[in-house]
Amino acid sequence: MSSDAGPAQSSVSPVPEGARTPLTVVVVEDRPTDAELMMAELRRSGFDVHWTRVDTQDDFVRALQTRPDIVLADYSLPSFDAIRAL
Repeated sequence: MSSDAGPAQSSVSPVPEGARTPLTVVVVEDRPTDAELMMAELRRSGFDVHWTRVDTQDDFVRALQTRPDIVLADYSLPSFDAIRAL
């Protein structure tokens, strides 16, 4: 469905680079583009994101050693899932 209303307007105003909140993220995701989209949304919301994408349990365990602020996880991956991550 198309619309002539023009581009969607964001309700989040841009945050100056120096005012961004630092956030360290581990992303459990097998699709790099999906992880990039999540990080773009966090940046748009005012976070200075430092992140690592993993898609195996071993890589996830190693990534946790960085002590991330948050973990975002795909619910189901071919060899690993969010339930195992918990």
